[in-house]
Amino acid sequence: MSQTLKSFAKFLLFLGIGILILYLLYHKQNANYIEQLKLDGKMTDGANLLQKVWSDIKSVHVSWILIVLFTYMMSNVFRSLRWQMTTESLGIKPRLINSFLTLMLGYFANLGIPRIGEFVRAGSFANYEKIEAEKVFGTIALGRIMDVISLAIAMGLVLIFAYDDLINLFQKYLGEGFWTKLIILAGVGFGFLVIAFLLRNQIQKTKIGQKIYKLAMGFKDGLLSVFALEKTWLFFVYSFLIWLCYFLMSYLCFFSFDPTKHLDAVAGLTATVFGALGIIIPTPGGLGTYHLLVGEALMINGIAEADSFSFANIIFFAINIFCNIAFGLFALLALPIVNKNYTPSPIKSKS
Repeated sequence: MSQTLKSFAKFLLFLGIGILILYLLYHKQNANYIEQLKLDGKMTDGANLLQKVWSDIKSVHVSWILIVLFTYMMSNVFRSLRWQMTTESLGIKPRLINSFLTLMLGYFANLGIPRIGEFVRAGSFANYEKIEAEKVFGTIALGRIMDVISLAIAMGLVLIFAYDDLINLFQKYLGEGFWTKLIILAGVGFGFLVIAFLLRNQIQKTKIGQKIYKLAMGFKDGLLSVFALEKTWLFFVYSFLIWLCYFLMSYLCFFSFDPTKHLDAVAGLTATVFGALGIIIPTPGGLGTYHLLVGEALMINGIAEADSFSFANIIFFAINIFCNIAFGLFALLALPIVNKNYTPSPIKSKS
């Protein structure tokens, strides 16, 4: 099978998974929505959740959506600035416009095939800045390592400030005997780690063991390389600003939709973390998985199931249509133009 056919097959697979999750979620919530209408004594003839979602989208406060879109684009500016820092460590002085446009091009590519955006981003940046793609990909990996750490910190904050809500969510899915099941799972996990540690030498000799070891060492080396940057503090400042923008996107979007405008900052942080986890799962742009997890984050904060689904659609499609698709297409057209007469700065010798 040619590489083109493989890429197309991956596209269909991940798109199919995302659509399936979204369909199953819609089918379940549509049935619940109709049932709730009956309980409320309202007419159900011809009513469906899709009509409600469209009606909710038309009812949003556009000014707040524009602020959310601006906040999202600022997160991409900060991400581009952070990326520019790490590429400077290679001895080059890249242009911010190239960092930003190739970043948006990568996001656009991710809407087709999840995770391919990093390769598109690295390849296009390497092409215009005249540097090896492998080196560029290493700087992208460094940013991803920081994102993992930032997400872990955000998850810890949610666990602290929304502990009761999370416990209720776990009880919802694990049912009775929640703590017993949780202790058993924790015990199994701990036992697995102990066995893995005792058999670490044998495991490292296997292919999967070598991959895990290489991944762990790469994570460690990438994290340590942060402290080799000229302005390490600025790298952490940009990382904080990126995730602050992510939080503000969710929180400010609450004010655009009447059923969520009363939610507090803790609910915004919860929605941010759940949404990030939904995007990590490899579907195009988080299609389906984002809707599922953001919906759960809102429902544990007292928002009705149908309203939660509407909110997830509002923020998901606003970001993807007006930012990732629009700026992705713009980047595709603009990159050759802005680099037409551009000569990259020569690589500086490092003493």
